[in-house]
Amino acid sequence: MTLVRVEPFDWRWSASIVGLLKYLENYNIDYTLTEDYLEFDKEEITEERYYNFVELYFENNMHHRTIEKIIKNMDNEELNSEELKLLNEKMKGNQILKKVFSNFKYEIGKEKDILKLIDENRREIIENTYKNGKSLYANFGNPNALLKEKGKICRLNGYYMDMPKKGRSITYGFNSKALSFTDNIYFDFIPFGFSRSREGFFINCNLDLRELERVNRVEFNEIGTEENRTTFKSNLLNNTFRSARKLNYDMEVIVKNMEKDYYETLYIRKDAINILRKISEEIKEIILRPCKVGRNNYSVNEWIPVSEIVVDSILNLKKLDDFIEFLLKVDGKKFLRGALIKINSLIYKEERNMNENFSKTVSDARRIKEFFKSKPNKLRTYEQKLISAIGLKDYDRVKEIMIHMSSTSQLPIRTLILLFEDFEKNKNLAYTFINEIGEVKNEK
Repeated sequence: MTLVRVEPFDWRWSASIVGLLKYLENYNIDYTLTEDYLEFDKEEITEERYYNFVELYFENNMHHRTIEKIIKNMDNEELNSEELKLLNEKMKGNQILKKVFSNFKYEIGKEKDILKLIDENRREIIENTYKNGKSLYANFGNPNALLKEKGKICRLNGYYMDMPKKGRSITYGFNSKALSFTDNIYFDFIPFGFSRSREGFFINCNLDLRELERVNRVEFNEIGTEENRTTFKSNLLNNTFRSARKLNYDMEVIVKNMEKDYYETLYIRKDAINILRKISEEIKEIILRPCKVGRNNYSVNEWIPVSEIVVDSILNLKKLDDFIEFLLKVDGKKFLRGALIKINSLIYKEERNMNENFSKTVSDARRIKEFFKSKPNKLRTYEQKLISAIGLKDYDRVKEIMIHMSSTSQLPIRTLILLFEDFEKNKNLAYTFINEIGEVKNEK
């Protein structure tokens, strides 16, 4: 037994620790995890185990696994047209599979021959698919350095360079000996530490490695779900921070987009983390769906990435006023606007009596709407005037219109008291009132 201890010197070591933990747990290998380090038996890390784990962890990226599933799940002796089409596509899924099946032509009854070819070439298929996959190892590091011992230069993308050609030209005083980029074979576990999505991310909260593991935990049964195919910002809306127990500080997030050959660093403030934690499942369900603006409002159809806009606002603690005012002009978006207003109130830090004030506003707006039920055009006129006034930041005009509505209907609008006290602070109540009196069209 050769014990080795890995400590989180920077994000690369932290991500390696998370990846190593997934590997060790998969094989039920004993290890010690403390606040400061991970300790395990170095001899438990082997190439065979590594590639077997790759096949399991990135199963949805392995074309040969899809082929095996199609054949093993055949309901009868013959594949249907869709299964046959998918089988032929996967047999040519990448260069290594083209090579394996180069002299093979599928015919009914040859399914066992396909499985045999895969078994005979399994290691080569896994290694080549993983090494060169744009969403696999090639996204994170130099394929030629995979499972090689410590090199002179870091194997990760954005850190690696061709030393014989560029080593001197990028160093101080053209002295290549002055260059020091730490490398280690355990960096090959970094792909397992990132989320399995097109825009992979790693949350580097390494003050406590046990907390680091909890925050970055991704279970095997989550592979290939819709959440894992979304962007980093969309992922933040899911349960990323709910598993954290002591996460009350700013943190560093490392993002790796497969379309970029470098890692990006994003810092998330604890205020933003607290907002993300407080968003309800119902609201997340609404804003994770893209919003389409139809031809009735603009010259062309336009898809709006709602979750991207919302998370960007939360991370930068930037108010959603402009987006809400834009959507007030769009028919059939009442529930979306309502969800955005609730999130906006969290950005405004309006937590005190928030639910009570929203409830009063909705109740008063519905009574006003019921009063004007026999005069829908009159109500629409009021609505358009309110949208126009709040969009122009003419808050006195907004209050004036609401007073007129209250006077005409002889019904109270309790929100007005708060708006007269501080309109800017309570603006989300005004948005709620306007949204509630609006006409519901094509709402699902």
